[in-house]
Amino acid sequence: MSEDHKVGGGGSSPRIQAIPIATPLTEEKLTSRRLADYEEHRRSFIKWLVNLGKKPERAEGYAQETARVRASRSDQFYRWVWDEEDRYTTSVTHEHADACMKELAYNDDTSGSKANKMKAIKTLFRWKAQEFGDEEWEPEIKFSNHTSATNPKELPTMEERKKSVKPHPTTGASSRQQHLSGGAVLRIVTTI
Repeated sequence: MSEDHKVGGGGSSPRIQAIPIATPLTEEKLTSRRLADYEEHRRSFIKWLVNLGKKPERAEGYAQETARVRASRSDQFYRWVWDEEDRYTTSVTHEHADACMKELAYNDDTSGSKANKMKAIKTLFRWKAQEFGDEEWEPEIKFSNHTSATNPKELPTMEERKKSVKPHPTTGASSRQQHLSGGAVLRIVTTI
């Protein structure tokens, strides 16, 4: 795996597979000494994300975009901790994570955005568990990015499904259509 240096776009932080080790917002917030410490910490995390993060037992890392997004969201979490603690630390705790989720519950982000932030923090704690023997984190407040359009609360009954079957006028194929909550439409076509 190569470590690239960022070209253009502000900030001078090196990158791992195009993933910035430290974001420009983090670079602005930290002294050079703290930034060096943070970059060492993050370098280890990002390498784990891309090489082992998805399934460590199989040495399967996350796809580059997933790793980039989770790295970015975990960077946001570190900055949130620093603001809350009014000091720099890489020793984030379950209490920090739960407090962050509680604050997230009250903000205007979509449930999907909240769920993705939660996943990134869970991934960070899974890395800490794998690499340092820390405990994985199970959030007190959980967010889901499933919507009623992709997870309907109530499926149609068999009788309702039979009523919606209509033969196609020219092919004779039957087509069923069911309107699901959230505006989604389920269409099943059966050919004879």
